[in-house]
Amino acid sequence: MIFLQKADPQYRVHHCKQLGMRQQYELGQYIKKRYSDFLSPTYKREEIYIQSTDVDRTIMSAQANLAGLFPPTTEEIWNPQIPWQPIPVHVVPKSFNPVSITCINQPICPLASL
Repeated sequence: MIFLQKADPQYRVHHCKQLGMRQQYELGQYIKKRYSDFLSPTYKREEIYIQSTDVDRTIMSAQANLAGLFPPTTEEIWNPQIPWQPIPVHVVPKSFNPVSITCINQPICPLASL
């Protein structure tokens, strides 16, 4: 599955591509290993709060990262055909996000093309 930008620049949306999702997944695995003395081996909502900007690309990146960071253990598997568990990603609306405030009224964010 590869996500592409819409052709009309007025509606340009940047999505994660397969490579980016795989890299985020691997980063989650790396973080899990690197910080194993600090992080619980399983997801515990009392210990971690995940926040993302209100952009599809960043929400998908957070989800892919979490899939690598907290793969489901035996008791967390809800579907044996899907080795993934849903973990909440809290989204900050664009209107409240100081990072994206500079791009709100522009059809193509200049920072996104970096």
